[in-house]
Amino acid sequence: MRIIILLTVLFGLYYIMEKDWKRAFLALIIFLIEFIVQAPLTEVLNRDNSSSSSGVYRESAAGSGTEKMAGSSDYIFQDSNIRKLTQNELKGKSSWELRIARNEIFARHGRQFADAQLQKYFENCSWYNGKIDPNNFNFSEMLNEYEKNNIKLISEYEKQCGYQ
Repeated sequence: MRIIILLTVLFGLYYIMEKDWKRAFLALIIFLIEFIVQAPLTEVLNRDNSSSSSGVYRESAAGSGTEKMAGSSDYIFQDSNIRKLTQNELKGKSSWELRIARNEIFARHGRQFADAQLQKYFENCSWYNGKIDPNNFNFSEMLNEYEKNNIKLISEYEKQCGYQ
């Protein structure tokens, strides 16, 4: 009985945030799956029998490459495609983390990257399936409003911090 009450409350909260019952229901289902398997849904769906490495990478001190951060998930903001981020969430992130957070939104949609460092980073993410040439990626058609707002927020924050 408690689980039904909890699910009802969670659905209500998602509905209040999303203002769309379909998105709220989807967010609740994703939450439940991730809670049950203790892993991001995209990681579960993309799992294979190989021992692929996963994790967040950051610029090395010399700035010459990327270096794995132990114990991290594949995302900076796992749910930046289904909710608005806040400036508070961006605080404390490095310039590299913000750059990845902004570009992971595009990467979710299969965009490839002209920048070799970004391309290498996303190729090491278990969920990434880059198939769309950067020149053929239609920003306005491919991204939802949450994603567009989050890209704008992250970009403005990067400028405010002097990263761009």
